[in-house]
Amino acid sequence: MVAATLVALFRVSPQELADRLNQLPHLFQDDLFAVFAERAGQAEPHPGVGRLVPAQTVILGVVLAMAGLVALMTVRDTTQIWQLYAYAICTGFATGIVSPAIIASTGDLFHGKDIGAISALVLTGVGFGGAIGPWLGGFIYDIQGSYNAAFLVSMAAFALAGISFWIAAPRNAAKLRAKMLKEAGQ
Repeated sequence: MVAATLVALFRVSPQELADRLNQLPHLFQDDLFAVFAERAGQAEPHPGVGRLVPAQTVILGVVLAMAGLVALMTVRDTTQIWQLYAYAICTGFATGIVSPAIIASTGDLFHGKDIGAISALVLTGVGFGGAIGPWLGGFIYDIQGSYNAAFLVSMAAFALAGISFWIAAPRNAAKLRAKMLKEAGQ
């Protein structure tokens, strides 16, 4: 069905579509694998996973994302393709568990009619990072001749995001809100 849609959409013969698909690099296949891993990460694989608080979930996602980048940094040639699969699985699961946790935590932190605008702002930040990341990675590659420095910058960004989320976690927001109400009542 997908092939028929692609044939109709791009007006190519089935043979030409097959030839074009066979020319795609293996990394594209790994990207598809990451998409499937992301979807699997959004499912609850074990009853205990749902018991993690959002801050713990985000930290787990940050660790998985960093582990995926370490696996990607260790790729030297095509003889050990498992590193690409490790990257795809770690990145997919990280994205799959962090995305819902961030949106749920935004709802826990901010209440009322402005939650839609605040969620949109959070997602805009994610989109900005997704837009600037590839450009920055290419720029760093042009200067350094390697993606390792770009991956290290990405790891630093993940670490900063995880630390920021841990500090602003809903458990801390509830304590801060109670403290502010207590001080306002004095």
